[in-house]
Amino acid sequence: RPAFNGSSSGGSLLGSRVHVRVLNYACYANSKWFFKHLLQDPKWREKHRPVSVHANYHPAKQQRMQVIFDHYYSSVGGRTGEG
Repeated sequence: RPAFNGSSSGGSLLGSRVHVRVLNYACYANSKWFFKHLLQDPKWREKHRPVSVHANYHPAKQQRMQVIFDHYYSSVGGRTGEG
């Protein structure tokens, strides 16, 4: 996860506490971007499959993970179980 968010363990970036993304947000997505943008925008939904999605901090984590799994393995990038 530190590589995902570009965190520095050296402590040289103190102050704003803003994380710098070092990887492409669409290829290495977090669940917020996946559900709010990828599944809502037909341009992304139909043609894009992220390499990895970090799914955390959800009350219905298992259901969210199933939607991510279904999207990745479906041939049409389906929206089943969205909620």
